[in-house]
Amino acid sequence: MESHYAAVVLSKGGTWKPSTSETPYLLPDSNGLTSWPERSSARCVFRDTRGLELFTLRGKVLPDQIEFIGSPADMDKIPAGASFTITLETRSGTFPIRHGTVIRQEVTITTPLSQQNIPPLSLVDNLQRSATGRKWMPLAGGLVEMVDNSDAGLPIGMAARGERGAVRYFQEFTTPSIEIGVSLLNRNPDQAAWTSVNFGADINSEMGFSVRFETGATANRRIHIGTLTNPMTIIDRAPLVTNTVENNDYYLIRFIHGTKTVALYKGASLEPIAQWPDETDIVPRGIGYRHLSLSFYRSSTWTTKGIQITSITARDAA
Repeated sequence: MESHYAAVVLSKGGTWKPSTSETPYLLPDSNGLTSWPERSSARCVFRDTRGLELFTLRGKVLPDQIEFIGSPADMDKIPAGASFTITLETRSGTFPIRHGTVIRQEVTITTPLSQQNIPPLSLVDNLQRSATGRKWMPLAGGLVEMVDNSDAGLPIGMAARGERGAVRYFQEFTTPSIEIGVSLLNRNPDQAAWTSVNFGADINSEMGFSVRFETGATANRRIHIGTLTNPMTIIDRAPLVTNTVENNDYYLIRFIHGTKTVALYKGASLEPIAQWPDETDIVPRGIGYRHLSLSFYRSSTWTTKGIQITSITARDAA
């Protein structure tokens, strides 16, 4: 199935909902078909000029057309000149069908970027729903799911669907400094499991910082601060800290670019229980290395879901 060059036209404050008469012309006859294949799905991936993913939008495949609906909150963040690829996923395979460039029809702001007031990014997600949501994008290593813990009077938590799983927040943060708060559940502390909060990372979480909460046998109940080699693997950079994750525990992770230090706080304490200064700049801190991801592991016994995340907040800290 051939991929045709086209354009996506966006305007500030507008919903992107291309009609059949508008580019990128999502009609089946453009590809020599009488109708789009049944039980197909579509997605449109936007990337910046470096090839880094900006946003992925899922589409609805109908027999005579493909529908996309992008909200202004999401589409306003995609700059002119960004690239896009629309892919059709069928039972016969995956086929790119459109590709091209984003054009923005709106007033051009000519103030140099360094003089603009770029608002800090903040994330507040209580995760109390049945699905992970479209802003948490799957990473290599397995899928995640939302776990109903109402049988124990506990909140819904995010965990690996199988033995392993990882997701990335869809949007990159604005600055290298970041604060992240997470609430955790650990319904079976004896089961071997860990959950990692990864930040200052590239889009694939193959490089960046990681704070890992581990549970299992008493000797393995500890906290790691390390650097990523992939979403599921870290290199420890600081001495391990003994710690047992209890239900509804709250932890604050802070990285300040000026001090180059990762610090972890438990509960309301103002004293870090673990910290590590990246004095030799092991982790890059420029644009493209400001992503947040979560990764999960539990032993194959699967009697519980390991360490779950029940809420997460994050914000640019500088």
